Amino acid sequence: LPAVVDLFKERAETLEQLAENAMLFCRTLFIPASNTSLEEVLSTNIRSALVDFVKQADGIAWNRESIAALIKKILTEHKLGMSQFAIPLRLIVTGQAQTPNISATLALISKDIVINRIKAV
Repeated sequence: LPAVVDLFKERAETLEQLAENAMLFCRTLFIPASNTSLEEVLSTNIRSALVDFVKQADGIAWNRESIAALIKKILTEHKLGMSQFAIPLRLIVTGQAQTPNISATLALISKDIVINRIKAV
């Protein structure tokens, strides 16, 4: 819980907003993004980058630093900007287009959940 609060405290103006944002990590039911939202951001290159992310994620420690390094590598390999990759990744994994730092967000979600949600797309 402290890690979740740290992640969202700068984005929330009230305790209610903080609690609402933190629910991203507390829900037992995953609410996926709409297919329309995903179709708008999932180009062939993004899909390829996501496949590579999944393949390479198996071999890293699941922490903010390792995830950030992997994302940077994927961006370079696929010639993508951060938002081009992070927005689809956020939509797939959290159901939301905006979250705090993507590496920090993913680190708070289990690797298996992240990989399974990406594979399901």
